Formats: sequence, structure tokens, C-alpha cells
Amino acid sequence: MNYLLSKKFDSTFTMNFIGTETLSTSSPTLYLRPTASVTGVRKITFYTQEISGTIDSSQYLRVYFKYQNKYDNPQAECQDCWSEMLPISSITGITCIPSKPFDIQLFYYRVDDRVDSLPPTDIYIGSSSTSVAVSIAGEYEFNWTDGPFTLTESIDEVVLMPKDTYKIFSISDFQVITDDIGNLEIHYRVTQDNGRTYSNWEPLTKSNISTYRFNNLRFAKVEYKVKLIYPPSQPINVYDIILIGNFQNVSANYLKTNRYGVREDCLTTYLKPLTGNTDTCGWNISTQSGDTYGMAPGNGQRTPAISLYDLNMNYWTQELSCYSTSSSSSNGTVPSGGVTATLTAENAQIGDSTYWKPYEITKITSFANMLANQINDIFAWEVDYHLTDPDSNGTDYILHEYQLFNIVDMKKLKILVPDNKFPDNTVKFNQFNLDLFDTFEIHILKDEFKRKFGIDKRPAENDILFICPINRLFYVKHAQIYRDVMNAGFYYKVILEKYEQKANIRNLHEESKAILDVITKNTTMNELMGVEVTEEEDKIANVEQTKPFTFDPMRYVVNTKVIRVQETLYNGNFEFSKSHYDFSDAIGRNAVIYKKTDNVFTDSTNRAFVCWFNFNNSWDNNSPNKNAWKTYSVDKNTNFWFLDNYDLDTNKGYRLWYQKGNINFQLNDQYYQIQNVNLLTDIWYALVVNLDQRQKTVEMKVYQRCSELFYNIVFFHSDTYQMSTISNTDSTGYTYLVGSGYKPVDNVELRSGVTTHVLLKESFYESTWNQTFEHEMDLFIKGTNMKYTNLRIMTDVIPDSEITNFLNQNIIQDTQRVLLVDNADRNIYTDNYVNKNWV
Repeated sequence: MNYLLSKKFDSTFTMNFIGTETLSTSSPTLYLRPTASVTGVRKITFYTQEISGTIDSSQYLRVYFKYQNKYDNPQAECQDCWSEMLPISSITGITCIPSKPFDIQLFYYRVDDRVDSLPPTDIYIGSSSTSVAVSIAGEYEFNWTDGPFTLTESIDEVVLMPKDTYKIFSISDFQVITDDIGNLEIHYRVTQDNGRTYSNWEPLTKSNISTYRFNNLRFAKVEYKVKLIYPPSQPINVYDIILIGNFQNVSANYLKTNRYGVREDCLTTYLKPLTGNTDTCGWNISTQSGDTYGMAPGNGQRTPAISLYDLNMNYWTQELSCYSTSSSSSNGTVPSGGVTATLTAENAQIGDSTYWKPYEITKITSFANMLANQINDIFAWEVDYHLTDPDSNGTDYILHEYQLFNIVDMKKLKILVPDNKFPDNTVKFNQFNLDLFDTFEIHILKDEFKRKFGIDKRPAENDILFICPINRLFYVKHAQIYRDVMNAGFYYKVILEKYEQKANIRNLHEESKAILDVITKNTTMNELMGVEVTEEEDKIANVEQTKPFTFDPMRYVVNTKVIRVQETLYNGNFEFSKSHYDFSDAIGRNAVIYKKTDNVFTDSTNRAFVCWFNFNNSWDNNSPNKNAWKTYSVDKNTNFWFLDNYDLDTNKGYRLWYQKGNINFQLNDQYYQIQNVNLLTDIWYALVVNLDQRQKTVEMKVYQRCSELFYNIVFFHSDTYQMSTISNTDSTGYTYLVGSGYKPVDNVELRSGVTTHVLLKESFYESTWNQTFEHEMDLFIKGTNMKYTNLRIMTDVIPDSEITNFLNQNIIQDTQRVLLVDNADRNIYTDNYVNKNWV
């Protein structure tokens, strides 16, 4: 059997064996092994063998495996040594070395316990009436580098992780310097919390990277995943991926720059071009950029560089890695002798002097920093420092502050206490209250903090310190850099206050949590008076989530023929809707027109569309109609419109509708469908459309409530006027009633306690064409014979893991991504004026 290895962008992989093998009484064993070793396997998280068809209870499989992690060192004891035979249940417990080749062998043993005379049936691995599909999945470690790299047939995938940390304010374009851009597939992702969380991998295009929303207050790192599209005829060098925009390099003392790559263009003044088209790095390169890439070093031609870039880290470069050539080469842009010769000439013009220079800032500040570090080594106290990081979900953009924090790291850190004066326990009075002390000052060296937590971290409010010698716990109230020698800062002046447990700080670091839990056990009022607090909380009534207004904030027009039905819809115990529209009397009219518009669409715009709908039929229990059976099925000749934002004059925009068993989504001149859905009347369905232009995908899904597809069918006899109700699973009863002259007229959903949803059908489109438009159309819904509620238009796609929660919500929690929400609410909002009488 062959195998298919799929390496995914989320650092996971799956290995599926494909083909057909037979396990029979004559060949009761099967041995599976990949044809080549796999490098990069970190661990295996699960193994599956999905059995389709029927295997007799007296026939079953026993599965075992062997594995090896080869060492490249020929002197290693176990150069080609396999593990013992292990049961398949142990596969998730093995330890892998990602940098070494990984091999695995699977052994299938057929077991037959038949006692009758019937011959055992064959068992197929692969595809047949009775088959076993074999799949292994786990975590995969990509090759990564922080500098220029080479892609070959064996190393076809590398993650580029530039070392420097930046503040990114805007990005307008990018460039790729490589030998052959046509054979590269490049994705990028962003972290703004030092690698704790990452954005999704997205294709590196100008529209994607220029519209990515960076938090300007947080440090950022951009990583790139570079992969070969097809095997190359010769190795492909990738020298750099450069972002063009507005940045501050935190690693270089907040140097202002307009380029962000592996190396900076800080030697531009020395790389004066002589010929050809030249970018600001001093390299003669082709002038293409952005989506077309096309960047190759060397005199405007797509040719390899004369040599790999050199590292020039010195005073002139402000200790940055810069673009330059070797000291003995010249390619038309660098004078003979290279950058080194140029720098030497520049320095020679300054001349040497034996006079003492009292304002040589670099030497004075370096000496002062050395003294500070020596003092810190001798006199500092070691403490437990718990580092907090603001949570992006708690950012208040109006007041410009963070409200939620996470403890993300804990290190042993040395601090200096001025004059070694620790606070005592005497009572202090101030104008607000009395306390054991007001504040307490300590000093933390910049170098010490940077060594422990990295260059992108600073002491900040809400950090926690535990000073063991005095058994005291403190919060950081304020921290700032203190500048004394030549206006240079060597240490932070940190003001501490007494520790008190805060509800807006969440501990995400296991070691920190364990230490703080022990130190603070039975010290808070919530712990000592927990029962009383719970009783008081139970007395507080739930506060309404929405504030009343004197106008409708969403709808511009609601047709007078539209019926608003006050009816609560449940999914399990969730009330996901309290009212809905009935458009049956507004057929052919614009039923609802919205104030919110969606008039500008760029090629990096994402959208998610969600709605609940229910097709009407003419059955009424209170007034039976013998012709009602004619409307039991959904009308196949009618378009049922879910949403319309399409300009018929320019053929621009989008719209959603159901027709002839298909759900259709149109975006400009592109069409997407869920085919042959064949929905029923009087059943509530949910439609989810994820339009991801950044990943070039469109996903459409139709859901139904409850975990089982159970509902009752109402039958009516047009001659006797008798009714009968059966379950949709009762095929015998269905056949009998139809044969007796009964006809189905209605469907009745059965309420279940299950809160998940049933995925009825889906469609997924890859490598779609990105669309743009700009028009002046209103968002509206055209009236058709159906019920409708819970329209949501989101500015980003809804992950699969969140769809169930999203469909169960009546009030959307993720409000920052909401473009439009309509719950078909009948309320007319008004302010709470004085003496206003509420009815």
C-alpha cells in the first residue's frame, strides 16, 4: 500500500495509507511501512482505523507497531535499531526526535474465532464492502531558520523566523529576494505576545499583508513558511523576505526604519549604486514587488548573488545585521574592496587623537553599565518575578488602557533595594485609608530583565514579586526607566504596593500558578467568606445586554406586510431566537431594508453570513385544507432569497438564495453552491457561509437542530378528513398511510435536550478568485414564502469549532467582528425618560 503524508500549517500532520490489501485465512497478516523516512515528527497524537461495512463478531484485528528514530552519527549504537513490537494503543506515548528520520511499521493480525462451518469472509485494508481505513496523525516540526536558506528536493519546506522584534505601524508592500520566485509558495503568520499565540497562516500577498490589523501598542514578529511548488532542477536560494512600511526596530533601541527583513538597510549610505535599478538596500534588482515578487540580486537580472550576504555588526550598523557583499567582491553597487574598505576609509578621515574626550558617550555609558551589573551581582536580592501580559480581549480603545491581564512567565530575578530598607509592618495613614505601608521602591537592571525575559519585555503594572527573605508578596504599581549617566538608562525604578488578588488577572503559567496558590491559600476574603459571597451574587438580577434607543439602529424599512412572530426557538436548552419574520404576505416586495451597508469589498475582505430560515406550507391544524398537500414540498420554481447586496446594473456585489434543491451564493460573477440539499417545509435550518479571501476559500454549510434527524410527519386524508401523525423514521407506517390515501401535509420538529447541530450538507471551494467591488446598494431581503431570523454578517470567518456556539447565541458575544445583526425583534426602543410610563 502507498501512503499520503499531509503536513499542515498548524504544525500537525496526517499519514493515510491508500490502496487495497486483503486479509484472508490464507494470508492472515499484513505489514505496512512508509516507503521513505519522515523527518520532523515531534509526536503522534492519535491513530485511527475506521471500519466501514460489517465484520463478524468472531473476526477481528490485532494491530501492533515498531518504530525507529535514526541517528545521523555513524558511531551511534542504534544506527538502524527498531523498537520492540508494541500494541497500537501505545503509539501516542512514544518519544520522537524531530531532527532525526522517523520510521514506523504497522502489523495487522487477523483473528478468527468461528466455530460454525461457514467460511470466514475476507477483510480488506483499503476500499471494499468491508474495509479498514488506516490513519496516523500528530505534531510536526518544520525546518526553521533566521537567515538565508536553500530549498532542495529533500528540504522542500522551511519556516523563516527573523530574530529582530518590531513595532509595526503600517505595511504597504513586500519584496522577496530569491533565485526562483516562480517555484515558491509563501505564507505568513504574526505573533504579538512573544509566540504565545499566532495568527492563522495566510498566503503572502500584498493585499493580505497590507490589510493585516496589527496592534500598534504591542511588539510584533512576522514569520514566513516557504515551500517548493515542484521539485527544482537545482537548489533555490532564498536570501530574504522584506516588508516595506513603517516600523520601529525594538531590538535596535527603537531604530526607525521603513524595511523589515532578515537584515536591515542601515548601510545604504555606503552602498551607492553605479548602474541599473536599485532598491534602498543597494542591490541592483528587478523592480517588481508585492504579489509578483520577482526579486533576485544582481544587476537587474534574475541571477544568483555573487556571494551570500555578510554580517557587518559594528558601530556603524548600530549592531544590526545588514545587507552587504564580501570584502573582496564588487557587483557594480559596492566600491572595490567592499563595505569594509569603505568603512575603513570613512574612519581614516576622522583621524586618531591621544587627547582625553570627556564626552565620548559610548565609552562612558558602557563603563557605567558595567559598574551597575557588578553591583547587581554583589548586592542584589533574588526574587520570584511573575510577568504579566495584557490580554487583547480586554483592550479599551476609548480610555487607552488594558483591563485584562495574563501571567505568562515566571523567572528568578535579581533586584536592588535602595539602602536595603525593606518596608516594616507599622501602620501608615494617608488621606484615603490606613494601610501597612504606602509604596516600596526597588531597582531592576535593564540587562538583568532582558536576560531573563527577552528584549521585548519591560517591568509593568500588575507584575507580581515574591521576596522570600521577608516572605512578602507585592504588585508592581509603576515602573519607568531611570536616566542618570549621560541621560542613558541602566535600570528601572519600580514602585511596589501590597499584593491583593485581582479578578482581572488570569494565570496561564503552571509553575507560577502553583507557587502563588500555595503562598496565597486562605488569605483572600473570597476564600474566607465564599458562602456569603455566593449568596449575595445570587440576589443580583441579570442585567439586560442591550440599551434602549429611540430609533431602530439597524433597519431602515420593514414592509408593513411583514409579520413579526413572537415565538421562542430552542436548541436543547438554548433560546437562540425569541422572534422571527414571516414573509408570506410580502412576497415579491423588499421585506426588510437595512441601514448598515456593505458597499466596499477589497481582495482581502473576509465575510461570514449566517441566518435561520423555515419554508412555509399552507397546512393549518385549526382549518384543515384538502389541497394543503400540494404545498408540502418546497416550491422548486421559486427563488427563496436569504440576503441581497447585488447591483444588477454593474453586476457587482453578493447574494444568497435557495432554488431547485440548491443553495446558491453569488459574488460578482462567481457562483458557489450546495447542491441537492432538498430541504423540507416547516423545519428550521441554519445556513453558514464563510468567505475567506485571505485564504482563497469559500465554505457553505447547512445545519438542522438536535443531534438526531427526528421529526413527525402529519398526514391528512382528503376524503375522510382524518389525520395521522408518524415519525419520519417509520418507513412501514409511511408506506401504509400513502397506500390508504393519506397525503403528507406538514412536518413537526421534536425538541431535544442536545445542544449541538446536525450538519446536513456542505461545499468547500479552494483556490478561489479574489473579488472586489464598490457600489451604492442597500442590504435587503426580498419577501418569499418563508420564515426568517437571526441574520448575522461578520467581518471574518467563523471557525468550525465555534459554529455550534455561534448558532446557539441570541445576542452575539464577538461584537468587534459584527457588521450586521438582525434578530427580527419587534421592540420599538425608547430612552428611559423621566416620568415615562412603560407598558
